[in-house]
Amino acid sequence: MRLLVTKNIAQNFRTRILALGYSVVEYPLIRKFPLNYTPKNNFSHWIFTSSYAAQLVLEHDILKTQLSDKSIFCVGKKTAALFSENGQKVIKIAQNASELALFIVKNHKNDAFSFFCGKQRRPEIEQLLGQNAFALDLHELYDTLLQPQQFSQSFDGILFYSPSAVRSFVEKNAFGQATAFCLGRSTAEEAQKYTDNISIAKTPEEACFLIELKKHFDAQKRPLS
Repeated sequence: MRLLVTKNIAQNFRTRILALGYSVVEYPLIRKFPLNYTPKNNFSHWIFTSSYAAQLVLEHDILKTQLSDKSIFCVGKKTAALFSENGQKVIKIAQNASELALFIVKNHKNDAFSFFCGKQRRPEIEQLLGQNAFALDLHELYDTLLQPQQFSQSFDGILFYSPSAVRSFVEKNAFGQATAFCLGRSTAEEAQKYTDNISIAKTPEEACFLIELKKHFDAQKRPLS
């Protein structure tokens, strides 16, 4: 089975994929780059829906010094781990932006939030908090650039980490018989515009990709009864 992974991956994850007997092509279909950002006043509750935004905050001298007295709300264990490793307490870890927004609306009605994010982002945080009259300010730290590439070979599966990667892929390619393995619901929703062959990792972690890959391709090998 030949897989396309739409970003550069860690060697240990690549090794685990190869151990399952699959071949791997890596090509980053998007590039994230930081924007010029001038720190401004912010609230005491900080929201992060991407690990890259978290990374940029931790690399920013002024923002990092402000972290100590802030309450952190984030999407994904990877994002939360960045703050935990920095000694920062994380109040809530959600699987996606919708889940995080609903938690905030239910449990933090009297609090104000700063959202550290990219220019291209899911709308749920702003929509749900806005509908419920929360004070919310935006801190756009980065943008995402599509890097489309036409592939001459076909793939049995394509691993997508974001809706942007799906949009980049379809600019120059069709899915054909390939299955889209999607990390998260928002990525799957984008892929559903172009193919019915979709598998969604149950939680936004790379280890869940391995489970879905094995389950999917093992089922294809199973003889019909």
